[in-house]
Formats: sequence, structure tokens, C-alpha cells
Amino acid sequence: MSDAGGRREAVILAGGRSRRMGSEKALLPLAGGTVIERLALRLAGSFDRIIISAGSESPSDGLAAALARLVSGGVDAAAVRDRRPGSAGPLAGVEAALEAVEGSRAFFVAVDVVDPGDSLPGRLLEEASAEGSLGAVPRCGGLIQGAFAVYARALLPRVRSLLDEGEARLQVLAGIEGVSIVELEAAAGGVFTAFNTPAEFESARLAIEGGPETEI
Repeated sequence: MSDAGGRREAVILAGGRSRRMGSEKALLPLAGGTVIERLALRLAGSFDRIIISAGSESPSDGLAAALARLVSGGVDAAAVRDRRPGSAGPLAGVEAALEAVEGSRAFFVAVDVVDPGDSLPGRLLEEASAEGSLGAVPRCGGLIQGAFAVYARALLPRVRSLLDEGEARLQVLAGIEGVSIVELEAAAGGVFTAFNTPAEFESARLAIEGGPETEI
């Protein structure tokens, strides 16, 4: 997963409002820590630096504490804020992260993805390493997975233009020339498993931890 332009970097998109969940997804208790800590530690096994794209507001006290625990545990991690006023959607999170990326590209993943694995991120990074590539986005079962993709820093001017035009959706990036679509069979869709409701989170938690919920 090397990036000739710098260290291997991964971005966790954690700026969503979690309306259906009713609370901040990143801070839900999971496996002895929080959702975002578990994901960051998982990514730290394959990436040198973790960037948390935390939305347009200052990171909450809970998120700041989680970040501090990651750093104290040896993870090279930092949080960035959207520079767009109000809620400009996930595309603003990509803009903020690309501004902070040190290398030529980074792997992006939503905070509620249960387990990104190693295989697909590596495949996307390899696809995006071609000369002139602006990124690589998977498509599975006809659905573009824009929040599980590799985006190049060179894509930043296009992202800014889209935001200036009022666009907020990640899916539009897949239509930009230079961004590759990586077709996946339906059976590979499990890697995109995420949660948006308390019931979905409980199912994910049970699959990871097993047994009833315990205090942390």
C-alpha cells in the first residue's frame, strides 16, 4: 500500500450528524473502546497516518479524548475540520482531508464501516497509483461506494469547484475523468457493512463482541 509521494495515509470520515442513530456514531462503545478508536487502530496496522475528518464544528470533547488516547497509544493521528460554513456534507470532509494529506493520495472510509479489511483498500490504492489517476472508487451491486475509496490530492481543485457549486455528494467524484471505477461482485459487498440505527449498531456490536452489552 505504499505511496511514493509520502507516507501511507487513511482518512476516517466522521463528520456526519447521525440523525437516525441519535448520538455520535464515532463515540459509541465498542470492543472496550469506541467505534472510531477501533477503526483507527485497525487502519493503523496498514497505514502510517490516520486523519479524522470531524465535520464543520470543533471536535467534541469525546472525540478529542478518543484522539488523545490514540496518539498516546502510538498512533499518528490528527483531526481536521471542514472549512465550509454550516453542513456542506461529506464532500466538504473530503476537501478538508485532502488539504491535510501529506502524500499524493489517501484511503477514505466512513466511521461506521465495521471492518474495512486489508484486501480492498490495497486493491484501490494499487488502482489509484497509475500515472494520472485521481482516485479509485468501488462499485458493488450497481452502487457506488464513495465513502470507501481512494482519492488523490490532485483531485482537490475539482472538489473545491463542486462545493462552490453547491454539490455535497461523494458519488459525483466517481464521474470525474481520472477516477477509476473498480467493479466488485455482489459477494464482496460485506466489506461495506455499516450502521445507521441503534438496531444496526447492536447487530454489528454483537457480531464483533458477542454477548450482551457491557459497561466500558
